[in-house]
Amino acid sequence: MGLIYLDFEKALEKIEENTTPIKRSEQVGLFDLSQRVVAEDIICSKALPAFDNSGMDGYALFHEDAGKKLPIRGAVFAGDNTPPPIEPGSCVKVMTGAIIPEGADAVVPFENVADFTDTTATMPNSIKPESNVKRKGEEFTIGSTIFTKGTLLNPFHVSMIATQGKMALKCFQKLKIGILSTGDEIIEPWKSADEHQIYNSNSIGIFSILKQYGFDPSYIGVLPDSLESMIESIRELQGYDVLFTTGGVSLGEADFVEKAFSACDMETIFHGIDVKPGRPTLMGKIGNTVVFSLPGNPLSALVNLQYLILPYLFKMQGVQNYYPGFMEGVLGKRLKLKAKRANMILGNFEAGIFNAYKDANYGSGMLSPLTYSNSMIISAQGIEEIPEGAKIKVLPLHYPLCGNQQDLIYRG
Repeated sequence: MGLIYLDFEKALEKIEENTTPIKRSEQVGLFDLSQRVVAEDIICSKALPAFDNSGMDGYALFHEDAGKKLPIRGAVFAGDNTPPPIEPGSCVKVMTGAIIPEGADAVVPFENVADFTDTTATMPNSIKPESNVKRKGEEFTIGSTIFTKGTLLNPFHVSMIATQGKMALKCFQKLKIGILSTGDEIIEPWKSADEHQIYNSNSIGIFSILKQYGFDPSYIGVLPDSLESMIESIRELQGYDVLFTTGGVSLGEADFVEKAFSACDMETIFHGIDVKPGRPTLMGKIGNTVVFSLPGNPLSALVNLQYLILPYLFKMQGVQNYYPGFMEGVLGKRLKLKAKRANMILGNFEAGIFNAYKDANYGSGMLSPLTYSNSMIISAQGIEEIPEGAKIKVLPLHYPLCGNQQDLIYRG
């Protein structure tokens, strides 16, 4: 087929059309649920909260008894069985998480009561009804949906699942992903490289990104720059949902990747995208296996994986909402762009302002722009300039860490 540069947004449509969610599922234990995708709706079987309970250590009472000196009719601790109903004109000590006696509609914290003895307590003059009371089912009632099928679980989801007494959930099986590099110049990091050889950073980078997002890839190895050997190696690959290769997708005399995969019955979806970086990117399919062949330049390979391909891997994994989230900000310094292509621009986003890394003057063979950036913006084809102060959508590269705790707190 060869390189035919496809419009950037058309390429996204092609990826969307040719990635199908898997249907394989399995039971996954509670302690392994984080980063898994649920394959069924999770229905509430135990109300949250499970009973009316106190949000504070204090006195349970009728709010109409504000300002009164009340006799204390015992105490209720977390874990105690249901206490007797409360009578108007009295109060009961309750601890955080303890069952609220029937009839009580407020809890006054101990520290808000200045006048008390072992047997009586004088309440403040104003008490709001339902204050410090957590009612049964106010988060979820029995039968309501907690999470829908296709939710990518995080640790907070898992904590919620534990409240239902579940030890396992039906989840989609993890995608079977294989990673290959190409090129006689590529040497594995655990070997000794001569000056003319390059250590294999691309496969390690792809593997690490996928692991970061909960996938479980397999590293297969380096394909030699020989068409016959490459075809033989590809034919041995079986059972993968997705295959990644890097290098060998341009127009060089040793760029055999498309020819080799085509000889193995690959249907080429596209080869070439009008975007910088990553123009030679290829997508194809061999049966049910999706093939992504990324450029050999490290920055091109990793940026294209992060923003072009990763969302659709989530889709294939069964995730319901799979597009990346963004932050709104403004551009700090004007950018001049080549309008004939889309542009993915690395930089840093701080205090609502995005500035391109080195004014976007960097090469696609570099890794430092990725290493020293925390975010990226994408401009559509036809955009020649983004003016200073323009409102933009910023895509985070990762979870940023802050050097000053004071920066985290809103102070008005």
